[in-house]
Amino acid sequence: MKQEQSAGQPEILSPLNDYVFSLLFGDQRHINILAAFLKSVLDIPEEDYYSLTIVNPFLKRLFRSDKAGIVDVRVTTRSGMVIHVELQVHKTEHMPKRLLYYAAKLLVEQIKSGQDWGKLRQVISIVICNHTLFPEEPSYANAYEFRNRQTNYRFTDLVRFIILELPKLSKKEDGKVWPWLKLFTCTRRAHYEELVRRHPEVNMALGVLKEMSLIGRFRALAEAREIQRRDNAARMEYLRREGWETGLEAGHREGLEAGRKKGIEEGLEEGRKNGLEAGLEEGRREGSRQKQLEIARNMKAEGFSAEQIVRFTGLFPGDMEAGL
Repeated sequence: MKQEQSAGQPEILSPLNDYVFSLLFGDQRHINILAAFLKSVLDIPEEDYYSLTIVNPFLKRLFRSDKAGIVDVRVTTRSGMVIHVELQVHKTEHMPKRLLYYAAKLLVEQIKSGQDWGKLRQVISIVICNHTLFPEEPSYANAYEFRNRQTNYRFTDLVRFIILELPKLSKKEDGKVWPWLKLFTCTRRAHYEELVRRHPEVNMALGVLKEMSLIGRFRALAEAREIQRRDNAARMEYLRREGWETGLEAGHREGLEAGRKKGIEEGLEEGRKNGLEAGLEEGRREGSRQKQLEIARNMKAEGFSAEQIVRFTGLFPGDMEAGL
C-alpha cells in the first residue's frame, strides 16, 4: 500500500481495502454510516432504517456438501429485510451466479421447517465493483430484479441486485450515491477533505477512516490484507501466464501433429486424384492408338499404301511397323 504523508499525518486508509471496508460498514458501532449509505442507494421505507442490525456474515450450510459463503456486510432492517453489501476490488469469474447463490442462501436461512412462505422477507444485494462488471450498461448504478421480459410485470420482489461500478462514475455529481462512491476513488488526504467540504454527508465515514489510520493495529492489519491480496493477484497472474505459455507450447505441438496428419491425408488424396487423372489420360491415349492401328490394319487389307495409311491415321512409320 503506497504511503503518503500530509502535514505530518499518515495516509488515510482506503475503503477499497476489504478489511477497512468491513470495519467501516460492517461494525454495529458505525451503523449510522451504513444507514446513510443505504439511504443513498435504496428506496425502502424510512422506518426500516430505525433498527438496523449487523449479523454474522457467514452463510449457513444446510448440508455438509453445501458450498460455504461469506459476505462482507450483512444487515437486517426493522421489517426483517436482509441487505447484503459487498466490495469487489477485482473481477472474478461467474460473479452474477455467485450473487444469485448468496441471495438464495439468504432467503433459505429465513424460514424453518413448517413455517409459512409468507415469512420470507426481501433480500437486497448491493455490490460495489472497482471494475466494470457489465460493459453493456452505460450507467454506473444499475438495479436488477425478476420481471416479465414482454410486459415488465414483476415476478417477485424477494430478490434484488444493485451493482455500482466505480470505473463508470461520472466526474460531476449526478445522484445521492455519487459522494459515497467518490469516497472509494479518493487517493490522497486532500481529495477526501475536498469531498467532505462539498458533501458533508460523508463526513462521518471520513472521520472513522482517519481514526483507523492513526491506530497502528488497524494499519498493520489493513496493510497485511493488502499484501495478501497482492500476493494472491501475483500468484494468479503467474498461473495464468504459466498456463498460457504451457498451453501455447502444447497447442503448437498439437497443431504441428494435426497439420502433419492433415498434410499426409491431403497429399494422399491429391496423389490419388492425380494418379486417377493420369491413368485416365494414359488410357485414353492408348485407346486412341489402338483405334488408329485397327484402322491402319483395315486400310492395309484394302490395299492402301503405307504413305496413305500414315497420312490418314496420323501414325508414325515406326508405330506401323510395331503394330501392323
